[in-house]
Amino acid sequence: MNLLKEIIDEATAKQGDLTRLLRLCLVLASRLKHEPLKNWVRHELEGYPVEVPLPPYRILRGYNKGNFKGMTWQGVLEIPLTVLPESLRPHYADSPFRGSIAECVDLVSRDMKEATLRRPWPVGLAIKYASKLVNNAQCISAWIEISSSEMVALVDQVKTRVISFALEIEEADPTAGENLAPSGDTRLREDQVTQIFNTTINSGTVQNLALGSHGAHQSVINGIQAGDVSTLLKALGDVGVSADQIRSLDMALKEDQSSGEMGLGARAKEWLADFALKAGEKVADKGIDSMVSLAAQALSVYFALPSAT
Repeated sequence: MNLLKEIIDEATAKQGDLTRLLRLCLVLASRLKHEPLKNWVRHELEGYPVEVPLPPYRILRGYNKGNFKGMTWQGVLEIPLTVLPESLRPHYADSPFRGSIAECVDLVSRDMKEATLRRPWPVGLAIKYASKLVNNAQCISAWIEISSSEMVALVDQVKTRVISFALEIEEADPTAGENLAPSGDTRLREDQVTQIFNTTINSGTVQNLALGSHGAHQSVINGIQAGDVSTLLKALGDVGVSADQIRSLDMALKEDQSSGEMGLGARAKEWLADFALKAGEKVADKGIDSMVSLAAQALSVYFALPSAT
């Protein structure tokens, strides 16, 4: 069967297997020689590492609730974010889901009867901060409550993006992915596939393009030499990462090196997560959002890791 038709059939089947669908897409990405599609599919199948920015559809809306106990009563109340220190609020404003798509599907199938999923707060955090909400009562546990419909929507988003991409590719070249020529070439140019990828999988966003420009992205990345920290720090400074953040990254890299860690170490991952968190507080600034993606890509180049875009 034609690979594109097989992908479309699997995406539209009532009882379709989403992991199989994505594996078919991995075959297509390999035959099209398109790294962005290949990396997106792998992240959906294996989960998103902390250094890779999440697609918007994987940021799930949640509601913070807690179990409160007083002298004469006990009950569940919704917890406003204002009880938390400002630095902690972004962690509990929503619930990023980095797990594999198989885990997502499993959670939906197991928890549909309960209608909600829960991500617990640390007990100490609940006692210290949520207890401020009610006089003469203590919060003994707290959690972010996520509707199962959010997880269902995540699954649906992935299917919709896949079928949109496959249909656009099929319209441009019905033989794409079939390796009909001895060389395995396709009539589609790489820039055509990238354009279709950005308008279907990325929904027209510039999440994986630094500063809204692929040329600017490549210019910065190409200036980084693997293992040369000076080129990494200069590149990040050139796109607007603050001097304090650059010094912090430099220190994190040195600490990882001194502890004998190979590749992207724990301190560097913490730096990137903190950088993304601070950027999240300025979510309206699209340039900041793009800068997080670029920082992840820059570190991947520095450590000679597979591209995050």
